[in-house]
Amino acid sequence: MPPLNDILRFNLKICLVFPISRCFADLRHGYSMLQYGHKLERRMISSYDKYSILDCVEDCLRTTRCRSVNYHQGAHFCQTNFKTNVSTPAQYIEKPGWIYSNIEDWDRDIAGACSTSNCALNEKCIPKPFGEHDCVLSDCGIPSNEGFSMGEIQEWDAIGITRRIHIRCALGYNQQGSEVFVCRSNGSWRTDLNCTLKTCPVGYTEATSNVTKTCLRFVDTPTLYPNATLDCKKDGGDLIKLDTEPLKNIFLKFIDGYIDTTTNNNIWIQAEEDGEGKETESWCTRVLLYQDKANTGKQGKQISIQTFWFQMSCTSFAWYVVVGMPGSLRTQL
Repeated sequence: MPPLNDILRFNLKICLVFPISRCFADLRHGYSMLQYGHKLERRMISSYDKYSILDCVEDCLRTTRCRSVNYHQGAHFCQTNFKTNVSTPAQYIEKPGWIYSNIEDWDRDIAGACSTSNCALNEKCIPKPFGEHDCVLSDCGIPSNEGFSMGEIQEWDAIGITRRIHIRCALGYNQQGSEVFVCRSNGSWRTDLNCTLKTCPVGYTEATSNVTKTCLRFVDTPTLYPNATLDCKKDGGDLIKLDTEPLKNIFLKFIDGYIDTTTNNNIWIQAEEDGEGKETESWCTRVLLYQDKANTGKQGKQISIQTFWFQMSCTSFAWYVVVGMPGSLRTQL
């Protein structure tokens, strides 16, 4: 709990500037919801020095895009964020000395005349005497062109006016230009980054599921597992590994055009972990595709998967599917 004089100072500031009705903002719930020893990383709008935690909260409440704050108690340092620990849990980390707070936990009356402002999403409310306010630009928005990735944002990057942020091209895209974006005073980004979609190599088919994209090649010449693996790697790819739901969906949709679903089909896939939890070349994995008659009805045929383990000899012959990211294989369009 902050010192009493901190609370009194803040409330006095409100009372001197705004009508008396704004002096009674309820601070208790906001303080009770503070998350000590945590912060949200790499989703920052702006930052401020020599702020109290209440200054930080007020600034967020006046910034339309702001959803949460980080506050360093010892340094009196404030960060406003455009995301929360709920919307981006991967960025929510333990960090000693920091305090995290969702802005929805605070009484909006803290913002005084700005508590009911209609400022645009990229604007910030500036309070004026007698219950009036102005709206000024706060940020340049979240860079979101096709192919952009926020996976390489650095710790002190921000989208606020005069701030900068690092944006790279997503996997599956060619990158040209600088990854540094600078937010100009007019609310637009200064950038020359250009992301163009990579194409699949000759002989490969593009396959997608949600945001997952890959290139696949079906080989209908039965062979041993080691031979299949060698052929894939010579071409710069690998056997497909069904370790995510999007890849399983891609695989089933892709393979349906090559196999006879009235019979069983054996297809090599990339080796999985063995019984001891270690990935090893002493195991081979194949997938058995067959028509699941129990689930066949108005929706049509259903293809089901069963996987089998084989030891080093891998004496069975089977078809296989080569997978490679767009542009990662040797022969390009």
